Amino acid sequence: MYPLGHFHDHGIRKEDFAEIAYAPGPGGKQEKVALAVYAGKYDIGSVREGTLEVVSDKIDISEIRVLATSRWYPGWLYSARKDLDPVVVGKIRKALLALRSDSADIKRSSRRPHHRDPAFHGSGI
Repeated sequence: MYPLGHFHDHGIRKEDFAEIAYAPGPGGKQEKVALAVYAGKYDIGSVREGTLEVVSDKIDISEIRVLATSRWYPGWLYSARKDLDPVVVGKIRKALLALRSDSADIKRSSRRPHHRDPAFHGSGI
């Protein structure tokens, strides 16, 4: 659903697509999307960062063009078991909240080594 909202924010409507399909079956859905695009089953797909690296042992990922990236979207939940020492939980929480998305470490860890379409000029979509 997030990709549809991303398209909508950029003037692309559901009606602009001949078909919208979601990856079938349990587990590995992001990988199934990348493999389907590679095989020509679909023209475009939306996957999380890192998915192309996961399938790089199965396909030549340089054959998939990254057209755009979405704005940052937090999609992970961090939890602790209920009997974990509250002091430890507090320290971990404080460390996570202190992370800054503009830090050099975060920027270094989010570099995208896969191929980018040279026709895309970084409008942020």
